[in-house]
Amino acid sequence: MSSGPDVLDVLVVGGGPGGLSAALVLARARRRVVVVDAGEARNAAASHVHGYLGLDDTSPEDLRRRGRDEVARYGGVLRAGRVTSLRTASHGFQVGLADGAMLIARHVVVATGLRDELPEIPGLAERWGREVLHCPYCHGWEHSGERVVVLVTASEEVDKAFTLRQWTSSVQVVLHGLEPEDLEPEVLERLDAMDVGVRAGPVRHLVPTALPGSPAPRTDLAGAGQSTGRLTAVALADGSHVPCDAVVVQPRLRAQDELLADLGVPVQADAFGEEAWSTDQGRTGVHGLWAVGNVSELGAQVVAAAAAGHRAAVAIDHELTTAAVDAAVDARRSRRA
Repeated sequence: MSSGPDVLDVLVVGGGPGGLSAALVLARARRRVVVVDAGEARNAAASHVHGYLGLDDTSPEDLRRRGRDEVARYGGVLRAGRVTSLRTASHGFQVGLADGAMLIARHVVVATGLRDELPEIPGLAERWGREVLHCPYCHGWEHSGERVVVLVTASEEVDKAFTLRQWTSSVQVVLHGLEPEDLEPEVLERLDAMDVGVRAGPVRHLVPTALPGSPAPRTDLAGAGQSTGRLTAVALADGSHVPCDAVVVQPRLRAQDELLADLGVPVQADAFGEEAWSTDQGRTGVHGLWAVGNVSELGAQVVAAAAAGHRAAVAIDHELTTAAVDAAVDARRSRRA
């Protein structure tokens, strides 16, 4: 049911949960599908995926490996590489790869995810995905009962402190780039009612502790990036330390939507970042071009990204089926004319 030997039914850009889920559904529908994946998973730093029914506690790499195996089992093709250009063509789209290859596809699914831009605080990036996290629902259980600092850079982020109280009674808000008076009195009242302390920042760096048998790490700015040992505190600019076992921070979320933007897909922004526009089925304003997962839904967790890929795949298959039926009807009418 493909358009020809050199034209794919669907090309998927990105081999994460959204892209692989779309490819799996389409491959099972006997469509010619190729997944091009640059191998840059957003959640690569995390040790496990949580909240995915039947796959809870699976490592991100194992989940992707299983997905790749399933897509290949039904005839989908997986290709390592980077898509560098995307433009419309008579058959649908011309897709250029970094290695110089050019692929043609009737539909393209962009599932390129997003980038997490962390505040520039020494020690933060080194512990990202372990003791520095952003999603209580992804990692809250693993830090139950621990001392947690919520690093707040904008007033909208305070709500994370309330959510975290479900897992631990030891939650403190540390302001970074804000002053206590920047928070509404009602917000301060709610924090106080939940026994959440508020400390003025800014944060200077993270403080690790030494592993047994290792030299004690430096607790000044120069030692902040050391990766040995566990997090023990957050150091403030006034020289004081806030003891903690984990830090929760809201990154600035940047959709990797360059391919979509090149074809005029608009960007929409909120307090936490920017995402490409698409409908609930993943449709963009460009016919045949789809966006699923974090590139068009910043808050989508792994299971939600996979569901978005599934929805888009079903809609794409319906469009391909309708086009085939319409072509058959037109051909019959032409023969009768």
